Amino acid sequence: YSTMPKQVNLVFKSGGASTPPTKNVYPGWNAIGFAGVDPQSAAATLVTVNNPPGVFWAKVIGWNAASQVYKTPIANVAPDNTAQLFPTNGYWLFMNGDNPPWVLS
Repeated sequence: YSTMPKQVNLVFKSGGASTPPTKNVYPGWNAIGFAGVDPQSAAATLVTVNNPPGVFWAKVIGWNAASQVYKTPIANVAPDNTAQLFPTNGYWLFMNGDNPPWVLS
C-alpha cells in the first residue's frame, strides 16, 4: 500500500519459467502468490514448506484487493489448515523453524 505513486523495477528470471514455480521463503513474513488454477487447501498448497512434527509454516493470511481488507488467518493446525487458498490471490505466509530458506513449490 502506498499513499503516492512509486516506481517498482521488475527483474525477470532468465531461461523461462520453471515448472512448477518455486520460491525461497525465510523466517518471518513472506509475500506469496498462489500457483494453480483451482482452489486448494492451505495444507496441500504449503506441503513443501511443512516438516512434521517440526512445523515450518505457522500462518497464512490472504489479502482482498477489491475491498482492501485481510481475510481470516489460517493456522497450520487441523481443521483450520483445510481452509482454501485461491488462484490470483496474494498471501502473507509466516515461517518458523530451522535451516532456512525453505522452497515453496
